[in-house]
Amino acid sequence: INEEINVFKRFFSKRRTLIGGLKSINSNVTTPDICISTQSALDLSQISDNTIDYVFTDPPYSGRIQYGELNFIEESLLGIENSWLSDEIIVNEFRGFDIDEWASRLKKAMLEIFRVLKPGRWISVCYHDSEVTSWLKLQDLMLEVGFIPGENEGLSSMETGWQTLKMHTSTDITKRDLVINFRKPRIKERLEGIVITGNEDTTSFTDKARAILTE
Repeated sequence: INEEINVFKRFFSKRRTLIGGLKSINSNVTTPDICISTQSALDLSQISDNTIDYVFTDPPYSGRIQYGELNFIEESLLGIENSWLSDEIIVNEFRGFDIDEWASRLKKAMLEIFRVLKPGRWISVCYHDSEVTSWLKLQDLMLEVGFIPGENEGLSSMETGWQTLKMHTSTDITKRDLVINFRKPRIKERLEGIVITGNEDTTSFTDKARAILTE
C-alpha cells in the first residue's frame, strides 16, 4: 500500500495546530508565574528540594517507540544539538541500550522527581506498554525510589486520541493508557512499600537496604 503525502498540506496542518495551541495557552494562562522548561528529566537541579505539588509523567515505553531515531532527519536539517541521544531512556539493542539500562535511567529520573516533590504529594504515571518485563521493572523501581503506591484498589485509564489498524486487530497491544498513582511518604512516615524479598540483584538490594536503614 503506497501513500503520497503533500508536504505543503502537512506543513499548514501542523501550522494550524501550533497556532491553535498558542492561542489556547494565551487564553488559559492568566498569571505570569509559570515556567516551561526543557531541562533533562535526569537532572532537575534547577528545581529545589520539596517544592513541587504534583507530577504527571508519561515515561518512554521501553523499546516500543524509538523517539530519537524518529527525529534524526528533522533534527539534522534544523541543526539541533543531539548529544542527549546518548542518555535517551530507551531500549534499543543496536545502540546497546537494554531493558536494564532503560530501568536504570528511568529510576534516575524518578529519583529526581522524588527529590523535588513535596512530602505527602502525588505523582501520576501514565504508561502504555504491553511488555510485561518493563511493566514489572517500572513498578519495582518506583518502590525502590521510595514511592508508596496509591491506596485505592482501582486503576485509572485514559483513552487514546487515535487508533491504528493494529490497535483494532492485534492482541499484543495496549488500547488504553494506564495511569497509576504513587505518593511520596510524609515526614517520618514508614516506607511500607519497600520489602526485601531475597530475589534482588546487588544494586536493587543496596538501594532498598539504604532506604530502609535511612528510615
